[in-house]
Amino acid sequence: MRLAIKVTTYSDNGIPLIKHASVGKNLQDHPIVNLFFKITKLNSPPVTGADQASDAFMYFAQNTGPLTHVGIGDFIGFVSTKNNSSLPDIQYFHKAYAKKDPAFIKYMNLQGYNEYIFNKLEQVNQEFDVLVLEIILLRPLSRGSIALRGPEPEYDPKIYANYLDEQEDVETLKAGIQVYLKMLQTKAFKSMGIEIIKSFLPECENCKYGMNWECYIRHISSTVYHPVGTTKMGPDSDPDAVVDPRLKVKGVSGLRVIDASIMPQIISGNTNAPTIMIGEKGSDMIKEDWKL
Repeated sequence: MRLAIKVTTYSDNGIPLIKHASVGKNLQDHPIVNLFFKITKLNSPPVTGADQASDAFMYFAQNTGPLTHVGIGDFIGFVSTKNNSSLPDIQYFHKAYAKKDPAFIKYMNLQGYNEYIFNKLEQVNQEFDVLVLEIILLRPLSRGSIALRGPEPEYDPKIYANYLDEQEDVETLKAGIQVYLKMLQTKAFKSMGIEIIKSFLPECENCKYGMNWECYIRHISSTVYHPVGTTKMGPDSDPDAVVDPRLKVKGVSGLRVIDASIMPQIISGNTNAPTIMIGEKGSDMIKEDWKL
């Protein structure tokens, strides 16, 4: 007489495994490096409560004024730092702040800068308008991962972003900086007296050669919060693919993933609109399968 014995496999966190898949691998994000400039000409007056009230009136009563812009960036641009490619690998975002602008303080808080950097930049904004340039790496080679910290859902995950793990990512950001610094010599930039602010990161300054840009990048880099890729979509021939082209989790019935995590590779731009598209396409697939 033979007995059928059911063997249950558990994860490292003691969770019974239904399907072993590469969930959590292939984490990608867009690293960002900020440059700061002071505007020594055409300086705006300090921002006051009266100014903010006036801006609000213009917006609600006349649909004009500063509050009518999108609030993400004042202007953007794309460049290719590779001579052999027409595809951009760097995106530039700009944010402009008037002298003594409270919004600049909020921006620095969001970036998580330490007290020394925070104070140095705030001092500049007390005297000058400040232009913030966000240099975004569009096609990073570095890959990270995300894993469970424990079996309960309230546990925070373990996130290994591995930003700038690949040296080529650093080199591309350095090239993006050099492309932009050339624009400081243009008539438009000179007319506003735009000067780069470097004194807030003294450990990366080299008196003979100027700023050590790799040091700067590794000290000041952050994220624009575009994580994707941890439940990768792909064909059956790809062992790391988690979902199929209809966004169904392979080897698990009745389960789909419909969000930015299904992207095999991060896109060369902002992830918001493509993620909405994934949601719309996923909902169409569900209706097709259920003939709704």
